[in-house]
Amino acid sequence: MALYPSSWEETAARDAEFIHAQLGLPEGANVLDVGCGEGAHAVQLAKLGLRMTGLDNSLALLLSAAQSKELAGIEDDSVVFMHGDMRRLPRDREFDAVVCVGSTFGYFEEEQNRLCLQEMYERLPTGGKLLLHVFNRDFVAPHLPSRSWWQGKRCMVIDEAEMNFFANRLRIHRTIIFDDGRQHEHYMFMRAYTVQDLGKAMSQIGLRVIEVSGSRDTRGRFYGSASPDIWMVAERK
Repeated sequence: MALYPSSWEETAARDAEFIHAQLGLPEGANVLDVGCGEGAHAVQLAKLGLRMTGLDNSLALLLSAAQSKELAGIEDDSVVFMHGDMRRLPRDREFDAVVCVGSTFGYFEEEQNRLCLQEMYERLPTGGKLLLHVFNRDFVAPHLPSRSWWQGKRCMVIDEAEMNFFANRLRIHRTIIFDDGRQHEHYMFMRAYTVQDLGKAMSQIGLRVIEVSGSRDTRGRFYGSASPDIWMVAERK
């Protein structure tokens, strides 16, 4: 299967509009973007009036994020990027909402994933919202094993994916072929969540699920194995 995103910026903009609508926050609300990567979502959400703090553990991605902010013409502190581990989030303040999108959640072992969720919960005041976006295990599993490829920035990316059904973990062998002929390979392991798994994990730490969507085009509706994604919004009780 060949996947060619028309525009990463366009995709991030559409995601941001969807996230903004789901959160329903007033202008100037403070939001933490956990695992912000190159900062595309944080920048787009800032354009919609939110005050964004983007956190990531990759210095290289944070450098790209700073460049994305500059290219977007954002010069004030409506977007701030910081280096950090999602297993230990900043403890000096609370946020009106925490978002973690793009299947960033689930890269660790079960206990550490639970710790990440607890950390996000503890950064919220009562009534604060957490938004998680992950791929839907029930949608992906029937299509595995699979091979896909897509055009990245000055590179071609080939992903070979298979599922460990006993551990509910997706194993991805990624090969990146750069324009100059260099090649890099690495493996990724991701926890595959069902909507029931994610909802149970949230309720166990004191979050109340208020909305679940199966895609950006079906807000508030989830169609089981027919829905490619899980967009889940929960509120701290």
